[in-house]
Amino acid sequence: MSAPRAIPPLVRDLYKRALLIGRDYPHADGMPYVRRVWKAALTRDRDEPAFADAALRKKVAKGRFMLREMVGVIQLKKYRAMKRRYYDDRDEELQGKMRELHRRGEEGR
Repeated sequence: MSAPRAIPPLVRDLYKRALLIGRDYPHADGMPYVRRVWKAALTRDRDEPAFADAALRKKVAKGRFMLREMVGVIQLKKYRAMKRRYYDDRDEELQGKMRELHRRGEEGR
């Protein structure tokens, strides 16, 4: 059995970015979940002989796409929290008024 190969700099950089972005990831386990999933994903194909430069770059590109997806999920979580914090009271009032107007319109027919 041969020793595992060293982690290429591109993969190491991708993992560091994932950990940095993963601090705010909206999951029940939070950071331990992100660390566990990314580490498993990055070490899955590590001992493949086909882990050549072209294949490595293709997988790193997919990893960068996944990072952008994570950022999108985090931004959506923050947006929804902010909307809930600042706009839900107004929305409930507006919806109550709309229901009342609708009810008056039904009675008038």
